[in-house]
Amino acid sequence: MEPAKKKRQRRYCSPLLLGFIAICRRNTMQNFQQVRNRDSFLNRRICFDWLTLSLVAIYFAVFKLVCIPKVLQQGLKVCCVFFVVLFLVTNLKGRDWKHPSIPFCLVVVVSSVAGYLAGYVDSTNCIDALFYSICLYALALLISTCGRWGRIDTFINVFFWMTVVYCILSIAFIAKVGVADGPLLYYFAGNKFSTSYYFILLACLTYVRLHRAGVSGKTVTAVAAGLGLLALVVARAVYCSTAVAMSALVVVLVFLPREAQRLLEKPTVIIAAMIMTGVILVFLSSLLQTPLVKHFVVDILGENLTLTGRDLIYSGLQTVISGSPVFGYGYGNAAVAMHVGYGNAQNSIMETLVNYGVVGLMAILYMVWTCSKRSKRQWSWGMFILLYAMIAGSVVEITYNYFFFIALMAILVSSDRRATEERFEQEKQGTDCGKRPLVGR
Repeated sequence: MEPAKKKRQRRYCSPLLLGFIAICRRNTMQNFQQVRNRDSFLNRRICFDWLTLSLVAIYFAVFKLVCIPKVLQQGLKVCCVFFVVLFLVTNLKGRDWKHPSIPFCLVVVVSSVAGYLAGYVDSTNCIDALFYSICLYALALLISTCGRWGRIDTFINVFFWMTVVYCILSIAFIAKVGVADGPLLYYFAGNKFSTSYYFILLACLTYVRLHRAGVSGKTVTAVAAGLGLLALVVARAVYCSTAVAMSALVVVLVFLPREAQRLLEKPTVIIAAMIMTGVILVFLSSLLQTPLVKHFVVDILGENLTLTGRDLIYSGLQTVISGSPVFGYGYGNAAVAMHVGYGNAQNSIMETLVNYGVVGLMAILYMVWTCSKRSKRQWSWGMFILLYAMIAGSVVEITYNYFFFIALMAILVSSDRRATEERFEQEKQGTDCGKRPLVGR
């Protein structure tokens, strides 16, 4: 009879024990939330778990180290993407795979296959298109997973410190290699354009990180504006006029009042700004003759009124786009080079139409609308600053790149209320142990 008695005792004590553990865990989480805002900006440590390592890997995959041999670049990228995909496959289920980036990723592949069948691109371009789509989709899923698991701080911290390292090493390479007015000189992780964008990304991530750390608004504004000025100085030093204007815009947007921020956060305003960057090409020659614009382009940026020959490129784009308007010519095509003698369209809207056609442009606009249509936390304004900087640069450059997409993906998770609600429910019910460790979440 003694064993049966012990068995009954275990059944009686087990609910009490589980209830006690649940209360302790809930109190621990509440205490953590109370002291979280008192943490120093630099005191926060990163918990190195599989999610953190996957974020580091995807950063290396999307921002290649051009300072190493190309074979090593490709090998590192493949290994990093494989690691990230393995993490996603083993942790995501059902609706976790849903993301607004899916239509655009599919269009990239379909357009490239259609371009291959039509003879616009070769098999290498098709493989690159597939890999680009996988990489972009994996990045989107990782960031959305951070939001769903209540790990937004992990995403911000990893990308912040990785960007700090990239910026420091970029300055070292600039000092060693020197500067030149051309896109063919490469530094640590890109040419003059990419290098300048890293500093813009740093300013925006700092804005986000300080806001989430509970730092006062004036301090956040001052630090972010200072880093925006640093980005401007670096862009000026490497002769990147486009990034100079983008950095100046970052500084201006940092000081906007909250009412103006809410207006610019509306998806209709964002899409209108994107469309205007393409429509403006129709009036560009007349616009450049106005005294204010002429002074800004010639005297401040140091460019000529042809925008370094871009007017000739823009005049030939209508012929190029009309040749394949629906799905474009595919990823990595040479259509613009064949018609106007330059590698790309020098405008993000036009480049999207050339590569992926009207369908591709609609897929990007759908992604912008879906990511920005919900209510936002105030810290997300840092990502809107990055988004608008990329949109402003898209007038004369190809800035619908990973910087642009990171901004959109971060804005999406900032509006996901499930990130905190689901986390609280897991803590309350004691279901957050197992494959998703509590520490560092």
